[in-house]
Amino acid sequence: MSKLSTSLVALALLATHTPAQTKNLPRPGESFSIDGRTAFVIEPKPDRRRDGPMPWIWYAPTLKSLPSSAETWMFDRFLAAGIAIAGIDVGESYGSPEGRAHFQALFTHLTTERGYRRKPVLLARSRGGLMLYTWAVEHPDCVGGVAGIYPVCNLTSYPGLQRAAPAYGLDAAQLEERLADHNPVDRLAALAHAGVPILHIHGDNDRVVPLDENSARLRTRYAAHGGRAEVRVHPGRGHDMWDGWFQSEELTAFAIENALRPDGDEARNPIIAPETPNILVILADDMGIDAVSAFNPTTRLKTPEIDRLAAQGMSFTDAHSTSGVCSPTRYSVLTGRYNWRSRLKRGIVGKWERPLIEDARLTLPEMLRGRGYDTACIGKWHLGWHWPKRGGGSTNKPAEIDFAARVGGGPIAHGFDSYFGDDVPNWPPYAWREDDRVLGSITTRMKQGAMVGVSAGPSVENWDFRAVLEEYGDRVSTYLRERSKQERPFFLYVPMPSPHTPIAPHESYRGKTEISEYADFLAQTDAVVGRMMHALDESGLANDTFVIFTCDNGTSPKCNFAELEDAGVLLRENWRGWKADAYEGGHRVPFVVRWPGRVDAGTRCGHPVTLADIMATCADAVGSELPDDAGEDSASLLPTLRGDSDAPPHRVIVHHSSNGHFAIRKGKWKLLLCRGSGGWSPPREAAARKDGLPALQLYDLDADPKEATNLHEKHPEIVAELRADLRSLIERGRSTPGPVQPNHGGRLWWKGLPWKNPN
Repeated sequence: MSKLSTSLVALALLATHTPAQTKNLPRPGESFSIDGRTAFVIEPKPDRRRDGPMPWIWYAPTLKSLPSSAETWMFDRFLAAGIAIAGIDVGESYGSPEGRAHFQALFTHLTTERGYRRKPVLLARSRGGLMLYTWAVEHPDCVGGVAGIYPVCNLTSYPGLQRAAPAYGLDAAQLEERLADHNPVDRLAALAHAGVPILHIHGDNDRVVPLDENSARLRTRYAAHGGRAEVRVHPGRGHDMWDGWFQSEELTAFAIENALRPDGDEARNPIIAPETPNILVILADDMGIDAVSAFNPTTRLKTPEIDRLAAQGMSFTDAHSTSGVCSPTRYSVLTGRYNWRSRLKRGIVGKWERPLIEDARLTLPEMLRGRGYDTACIGKWHLGWHWPKRGGGSTNKPAEIDFAARVGGGPIAHGFDSYFGDDVPNWPPYAWREDDRVLGSITTRMKQGAMVGVSAGPSVENWDFRAVLEEYGDRVSTYLRERSKQERPFFLYVPMPSPHTPIAPHESYRGKTEISEYADFLAQTDAVVGRMMHALDESGLANDTFVIFTCDNGTSPKCNFAELEDAGVLLRENWRGWKADAYEGGHRVPFVVRWPGRVDAGTRCGHPVTLADIMATCADAVGSELPDDAGEDSASLLPTLRGDSDAPPHRVIVHHSSNGHFAIRKGKWKLLLCRGSGGWSPPREAAARKDGLPALQLYDLDADPKEATNLHEKHPEIVAELRADLRSLIERGRSTPGPVQPNHGGRLWWKGLPWKNPN
């Protein structure tokens, strides 16, 4: 606590508690003065009082006119349960140290002089959230629970740093630098570790205290620390005086239950997992299923290290990236949700673009960190950043970027304790990033086409594309060896940059295959995976580590298929199409899981699965229950991996092309809602339309794995069924069991969906 806060608390404790001006309360009560501030208590009638210390609800905000008659229904139920209600007027303190001192003075008075319990339930309405949470995070052992009615949890959202700063004796820039000391959503760890239960009700149309920046973000951050916060969202409601806010049976029951809970009860949110395996997820880049010889033995170029990994675990022969291109799939891996439910309806996250993962969305590392895991990311991010603008704010214009400042919105903002990487290997800035900083000085520019696929832009001196993959191999190997000295479990996410462009094999691999630089790069990719596994073995952690190897989409045509095929390297042997497509070659990827002692070696699964399933599988493995609004498209593969179930994890799965075209899979049937590939391979959509190809394609993948014979006219009933399935899971906001969830912006239709706008 700051010197200002400490001195104010001391003054408050010495204050004389005298009668104050009468407060117009919704039920008979007492008004009095604490440190010159008006406080109040409303106590239950004598026949309702309980033995022992008085249980109480701490109400905020208590401005001059509050509480009002709107709270009467709720207050009556508290009083009938033998619970008092109390509060203190602090004005527009915005949760400042001065306001916290007044709150502490009320708490001390009630608990020491009036015999109230030391664990009230905090009832935070609107700005009262900011007031109460800033006190609560500094006194977690004095909180029985938090019940919120559209509460403010985030200073940057309301009132904003410019307005709040004077209350803190700072300017906006200084307050921004000290958010970790003052902002409730950045200070939740102690509350979570104390097991404090939280329940908020909030409207999705609240413009004053937006849901995503407040209750939803708090829930996500709380889960990342192992706490359980529930948020009940009321569709279409704003920041208003609707009766539903003040006559919520669930919120009132929650407050009563926790206000009456004995102080000595154990924490309500114990962080206990039945197993805590280390988790290593390796995501190759632009490497379709036929690139791995364990899945395609006809190819001349072998991948012995990945093959060995497959022999040691379970291989999924019908696994799919959720998109035909990279950043959408990365979104799904880290959120367990199809990317088209986000703002990204087609394409990828662009250069200098803002983050794709919503602040309030629970991510895989946040979930695992909440179970006591250390989390790290080493590799390609490609999910956007908040690039700092010189003079303040953020920008997507490279000429305005302050490369020496912290870069927000990346891995550190979404649950990773540490990050090292170059973000997108063929995009600027060409420099390493560590955590939220760009390393080195940006003093030069990379030329367009310096290597295949490389874009022009800011760079450090002497950036070496050929060193990138080797550096990742070194970093991952070092991390794994060092973990043998640590007791806490780890989650390491390794999104590799290869064999994506730039096709840049290290000098030690150039010419190794005697086929092409791409073949050399693919061989190096396999070897780096082997180095990671060797480091895991050397560390002694292999038997305690759950390993997943997979890829973000199919093989890119930058590989030069024809050149490779002339040399017997058959990367499109079994499936039609390539990267970006709705055809199988665009998204059917290798997927291997190794977990010694839990997953039988050398086994295979032929059920359709997706990379979104990693989220629920990891949650299941560590005993974590995902909230209703997380992992909406993620199914746990653990029963399959352990041999406990032979049932398909999904009823249907959805594919998505770079151009935003959908395909849906159900058993052997696959329906493409496009005329051509939907992506880059022929026929592209314009050519397919010109040639008069039908707008629907239906394939029996058991009989026709290369999608050559369109059966849509022969089986209109299958087409109708699959179209209905697709529409249902889009409009339900999820493809797994559970309550309906909103897509981005609550949208049920957007351009690109294969039916007319219902509105």
